[in-house]
Amino acid sequence: AIINFQHTTNIIKQALAIIMPLITGAAIAFILNVPMKFFENKLLKFMDKKPALKKFKRTLAFVLVIILVMLLIYFIMVQLVPELAKTIELILSALPKALEALVDLLEQNEIDISNFINTNMKPLTAAELQQRALSIGDMILKGLIASGSILGVVYNSILSFFFMVMFAVYILFGKEKLCVQAKKLLYSTVKVSTADEISRIFKISYKTYYSFVIGQVTEAVILGVIFFIVMSIIGMQYALLISIIIGVTALIPMIGAWIGCILGAILMLTISPAEAFKFVLMFLIVQQIEGNLIYPRVVGNAIGLSSLWVLFAIVVGQALFGVIGMLFFIPLVSVLYRIIGEYTQKRLEEKAIPKEKYL
Repeated sequence: AIINFQHTTNIIKQALAIIMPLITGAAIAFILNVPMKFFENKLLKFMDKKPALKKFKRTLAFVLVIILVMLLIYFIMVQLVPELAKTIELILSALPKALEALVDLLEQNEIDISNFINTNMKPLTAAELQQRALSIGDMILKGLIASGSILGVVYNSILSFFFMVMFAVYILFGKEKLCVQAKKLLYSTVKVSTADEISRIFKISYKTYYSFVIGQVTEAVILGVIFFIVMSIIGMQYALLISIIIGVTALIPMIGAWIGCILGAILMLTISPAEAFKFVLMFLIVQQIEGNLIYPRVVGNAIGLSSLWVLFAIVVGQALFGVIGMLFFIPLVSVLYRIIGEYTQKRLEEKAIPKEKYL
């Protein structure tokens, strides 16, 4: 496997590609299980008193989750899409003035751009136009030939999405049964002590990911709402769009909100540098209030990692799987950090190492 490393990784990638709808479905089920669990244990708890209603509790909770998701999609389509279109229109309308300002700046600094334009944007000859036309025709012909494969890709994507959704639904409705089956297989395969330890690690992992999802989503929503209220009071443009951007990027601890700040500042820069400066100043004030008052109370120590290890998880996760990797690796590193810490402490106690040796 090591000698043929490239071949080995290709096999792993092919295997992952085959089961990716199942993995994605499991991830969706885990996320949807957060509100579904709330509906079952809090909102619909009264249904446990009557056996006739109890058997419909999970179905009703699932329906409420679907309604919640549909309302979210509706909000995005009705509120965000028009705001995004308006923003693009404003940016496009501001481009001519920006280009004029750029040309004036170049002329003030005695930078001649006419030579660049004449060199790189000279008119095409008849032969060059004919060659370009033949190239475009060849591309269109290849596109028509490849349309069959494109339809195949679309068909496979729709089929994968269907399997993904169905797998998520089956997990949500049969999670207890799946847990029992997994434990039966585990305890029948390995030693009881090993099975106990594996089960404990899975419980730690579930609790960590569950706390991470609840804490980060709650904190991101609060941060987005605060920015929307403050920007609306001040009278800033792009209030809804920037608030949603900051709320989404705030799902990533430490650096997420700052990414939203950079994107927001770029949008405000299309209006004027003064507006961008005012936005950044407002962001720093709100971020300090949120970071010192709201974040510790909402998220607390759910992740259980220092800033150094959170940054490490973000860098590794981003390098391997992009944005999804950042969100996945932070709780993963937290679980590994806790397990390694417990093992280290246990070994120190077994070897009777005094604290003076390492403190």
